Amino acid sequence: MILRGLRHFWVWSLVSAAWTVLLLSSGAASPVGAQGLPGTTLDSLHLTREDVAYLALLNSRDLKVERFNSRIIEQDIANERSAFHPAFSMESSGSKSTSLSSTALSGTAEPQIDTANWSTGIRAKLISGATASFDFANSHIDSNSAFLTLNPVYQSSLTLTLTQPLLKNFGPSVNSWRIKVGENNAGISRYQLEAKVANTLTDAENTYWDLAMTFKDLEIRGRALDLTRALAKRTEELVSEGMMPETALLQAKATVLQREADVLGAQNALQDTRSRLKDLLNFAAGGSPQIVPLDQPSADARSIDIEQAVKDALAKRPELPQVRLDLKNKDVVLGYAKNQVLPQLNLFGSYGLMGLAGEPTTLAVGGQTVTTTVNGIVSSTTSASAGDYGTALGNLFSGNYPTWRVGVNLTYPIGNVAADSQLKRAGLDLQKAELTVKNVERAIALEVQRLGNQIQSIFKVIEAARAFREQAQLRLNVTRDEFQMGMVSLSTVVEVQRDLVTAEREEWKTIVDYNKIIVLFERATGAMLERYRVDL
Repeated sequence: MILRGLRHFWVWSLVSAAWTVLLLSSGAASPVGAQGLPGTTLDSLHLTREDVAYLALLNSRDLKVERFNSRIIEQDIANERSAFHPAFSMESSGSKSTSLSSTALSGTAEPQIDTANWSTGIRAKLISGATASFDFANSHIDSNSAFLTLNPVYQSSLTLTLTQPLLKNFGPSVNSWRIKVGENNAGISRYQLEAKVANTLTDAENTYWDLAMTFKDLEIRGRALDLTRALAKRTEELVSEGMMPETALLQAKATVLQREADVLGAQNALQDTRSRLKDLLNFAAGGSPQIVPLDQPSADARSIDIEQAVKDALAKRPELPQVRLDLKNKDVVLGYAKNQVLPQLNLFGSYGLMGLAGEPTTLAVGGQTVTTTVNGIVSSTTSASAGDYGTALGNLFSGNYPTWRVGVNLTYPIGNVAADSQLKRAGLDLQKAELTVKNVERAIALEVQRLGNQIQSIFKVIEAARAFREQAQLRLNVTRDEFQMGMVSLSTVVEVQRDLVTAEREEWKTIVDYNKIIVLFERATGAMLERYRVDL
């Protein structure tokens, strides 16, 4: 008993650590070799039901695949949130143009303009739906025009621009709906993983009981073969003594062959079940030892409070939170669709500061060379805009040259067919999701009630099968003694023996089915993860 407790502690410690790595690591874990478990030999591996369940939890390929879904959805959430992250931009460009003049106002016959631009800015979408930008733009212009008062010219501007929707696309709930859906989908994925874990544990236990059934069937078939061989030997003695005809010996040999065929069929069934269990545990197909079950199915009566079991199932089953989160998603999409049928009414505005500077040019007036100012007055006085790029920045940050702009615009598609159809579809999806939640609740309740009733009724079947087997065993004992004395034919013994084999197999099958239904009942009530202490 102490050794078995240590064994369970070792297996649980191994699986707990590996399961944590399985959930957190990005790479797929390799299958656990059977040779790493205690009690393993080169030919056999003796496992309890708990051992098989934990190994299935650790090695399941389906769980490894399902684990990636949550991580993928988390990346989708990050992608949706990035829509509200600011974007920084920088730009620099240069250009030069030379053309022929068509007017005397060009100031030269072949105007040439050299331009250098450099700018930087930051843009962001706000949770309210507004788009905001802050831009710092600069330019350097050099021209050969004789009419320019400043040449070269330095221009700088700082501009804050904001556009805020007032109807369509207004508000945090409308602009963050994709993030909410992504977060709900992440929750759905976690519940799907929980359901997959419960199903994996259920499959592991039920396959384990199938293996126990095939072992017992092979044992029953083996005992029947041993008995048949003993009967055949006794038949040979009775024939040699003249108490039975020669045909009885032929019948005995035929019966032995039939029992050998039964044993071979049981061996094949055992091998098939072992293969299914190995595949479930993701054991290597070649060198894995043969799995031998240590636990035997229980035939003890179990009391079921179906009403409480239904309440537990509705509180613990992961399928119900999945559809409820999907219902929330449909409600979020409906809210967005309602907003999209509104007109697009935007309030926009901008505020900026300007700065200008340059080198004053000279003109020949009345045979004299004079300096011009930006005011267009011929004077030698230095203007506030006379200077280099630093002067332009000084004029910019002085705040003496502001510009602003405010306005609204309205856009509304005629008919608005696309938005109306999306709204109707979202409403239908919501109604469908509401019905789905009710259907899942009802399906869970019916499943728990059905399995609970089966547990209560199948125990009576076990008692009947046990009584039938005991009666068949008693008949075989009596008939075999009568055969030893030559009072009954071999065919009578074979028939009674066949009834015993059938009764034993039926009793054992009923007990295994009883245990498998209990496993299904625990999964149906959401108790599987709790029993194995699995925390996701």
